[in-house]
Amino acid sequence: MIVFPKSTLVGKPVPKTAFYRNLEVNAKMKQRFVDSVESITWTAKLAPSTLSVVDGKTVHEIAVFRIELKGEAVPTDVLVFIDRQMPRHTLFLLQHDDDFCLLVNYKEWHDAANTRFDIVKTFQTGWTSADKLSLSLDEQDMDAVYSAIVKQVAGADITSMAKDIHTAVAQTKKQEALRQKIAALEAKIAKERQPKKKFELHQQLVKLKENNE
Repeated sequence: MIVFPKSTLVGKPVPKTAFYRNLEVNAKMKQRFVDSVESITWTAKLAPSTLSVVDGKTVHEIAVFRIELKGEAVPTDVLVFIDRQMPRHTLFLLQHDDDFCLLVNYKEWHDAANTRFDIVKTFQTGWTSADKLSLSLDEQDMDAVYSAIVKQVAGADITSMAKDIHTAVAQTKKQEALRQKIAALEAKIAKERQPKKKFELHQQLVKLKENNE
């Protein structure tokens, strides 16, 4: 199991209703909480005051929540919903029986006033045993801590070689969208019966693949 520094530990149970009792939440989302989440614990607070690191320009605190799930299927919609309510960055430590995984909704401030976040992309590790789950927090400032967490959780899912996490995630999303477009066009070509139209589609496919190189 990941051992967070003692200075960061909180260990406070959080009622599921705390994330939606004061909000206009539809019945479907409330039921998703009931069906998928067994319990939520605020495990750790990663901040300059608890990690002895320099404050970041955009990241000031990372809340770590341990969530025990009722099933192995990860309720990403519930975790995104939780994240949208949080005025800070987050990391989820998920547990189902004896298996664990990490999930992070990479998010960035929507505006210069830091009033709300945009969730850009979700990354998740595979399920594994507690002794095989690891996470390094050995960085100099909070921006770097968050960047390191996102990269460790994402692993090979970040396909960009950019060092800056904002650029890396943005390029990864662009590459993914292009690959999806290529796959859709290939499927369309396979179904096309008219030779002329098939040729035109193939030319489009060649250009897309050139952009993907």
